[in-house]
Amino acid sequence: MPHAATSQQNSNKFQESKLPLTSGKLIFRFWIRWKEHHGKTMRTYVELIMRSIHLTAAILWFGGVVFSTLITLPIIRQHLSAQKLLEIHNRFRHVLRLMRDMLLLTGGIVIFIVAWNSGMKLEAQYMIYSAAKLGAFAFMILFWGLYSSSYKRHLETAQPDSRIIVPRHINVFGHLTLFSGIIVFALAMFL
Repeated sequence: MPHAATSQQNSNKFQESKLPLTSGKLIFRFWIRWKEHHGKTMRTYVELIMRSIHLTAAILWFGGVVFSTLITLPIIRQHLSAQKLLEIHNRFRHVLRLMRDMLLLTGGIVIFIVAWNSGMKLEAQYMIYSAAKLGAFAFMILFWGLYSSSYKRHLETAQPDSRIIVPRHINVFGHLTLFSGIIVFALAMFL
């Protein structure tokens, strides 16, 4: 037993001794103390920022889909040629792709942060709603892709200076996109 006591005294002497502090040690000590006091706060800020970016991207993506499908395209179809509509459609697709990618990236980060804050133990209810929301989002992206590609193909095959009449099956994909988007937002209210 005396050997264990001597070993403990030696380690205490080592910790109490005044070793020269280097800038690396000072930074490390500061980081450890800051993390102890502000680590939880930092996670909260990161989660808040990620959720804000996610919500902004969702509003821009879904708002853009609603605005273009229900308001803009029906009005401008009457006044613009197929060539001009195709140019507008191609520009709009790039913005929506960016928003879709932002939604997927920030959504994954938010799920990770929620798991991190709960000690990597997520409740079953949260996981079910997250999976259902992701599934509805996948259907929304699928329907938008079908709508967008069908509409683009329709514009490419139309006469350049002709007025566009969109077939009913293309509009159905747009309305299915809107319906699945409403489901995504409803599921988001449970999270």
